[in-house]
Amino acid sequence: MIRHLLVIALLILLPAAMPATADPTVAEGRARRLVEALRSRWLEEREAAKESLVALGTAAESQLLEALRDRDIRVRDVAADLLGRLATANAVSSLMQALEGSQGEERQTIVAALVRAGDPARAELQRRLADRAEAPEALAQAWSAFLRVDVERELECLVTTRNVYGCYTGQFRAIGAHVNMEEFFLAFDITQGDAMFRPREARAKIW
Repeated sequence: MIRHLLVIALLILLPAAMPATADPTVAEGRARRLVEALRSRWLEEREAAKESLVALGTAAESQLLEALRDRDIRVRDVAADLLGRLATANAVSSLMQALEGSQGEERQTIVAALVRAGDPARAELQRRLADRAEAPEALAQAWSAFLRVDVERELECLVTTRNVYGCYTGQFRAIGAHVNMEEFFLAFDITQGDAMFRPREARAKIW
């Protein structure tokens, strides 16, 4: 038990003890040891190692990129989460690559990391989707997660401010769905020449 507590204390103090101008190779060595600690059978040690890696910031990036390909899924999950927090170009690119080969809960972890990365990940995802004639399932799931965040943000705005027009962006306005429904044109007697008219061949069809 005493050894266990000492290990946790060392994991927490390692980043704090490192001066701001430390040699990058020293920081990388510490990051390597912290990644190794993620394999501990003790949850407290794994959590302490994770928090210490967070404190190292970008100094831990190279080791986290390597850990994203580790044989231990616990290590890969932590690496994905922390790379999402860093949100650097290399982190986002590596997460995208890992996403396309992932499945199940691991895919969900990577998607959550990409959402955490925010705009850099969104832009990279859009670029990759634009290059595909048909979106792979993994990329589609990631894009749906970004859209869900957008909708949740708009709904939260609506609930807290009750300002309908100030909350919803153009792509989420309810009128966007109506102009694709035949019943909408019949109910309001909208015909060709009216501002709201949309030709049948231009209307979206889901079913």
